[in-house]
Amino acid sequence: MNESGQSARKILAKKKIKTNDVLVIYDDLDLIAGTMRLKEKGRSGGHKGMESIIQSLKTDQISRLKIGIAEDKAGKQKEPAEKFVLKKPTKKAEDKIKKSLDLIPKIVCLWIKGEIKTKNFV
Repeated sequence: MNESGQSARKILAKKKIKTNDVLVIYDDLDLIAGTMRLKEKGRSGGHKGMESIIQSLKTDQISRLKIGIAEDKAGKQKEPAEKFVLKKPTKKAEDKIKKSLDLIPKIVCLWIKGEIKTKNFV
């Protein structure tokens, strides 16, 4: 994940895809489990995979759908992010994350149709 920008750049070049036709979906420690945020552009927010994509594509004008994975207080985990994202979430957080994941196909379809560009989901 941390080097995903290299793959993204190669795929976009090979398939001749424009960056404004890309939606990156990833986990976000700054959002509480059960919440999602759709954005048109922005910085990586410390997410190494998104930072790699921004650097490789040389733009932050990339749409992204962030899936909250924080247990309680977003961004306040007591352990390093690298350790937190690899451990199994609590049952409560897992249930909330699963509900978010179930919504992704609908959100992606709305994004593809151009019906939504920026939105917070709770």
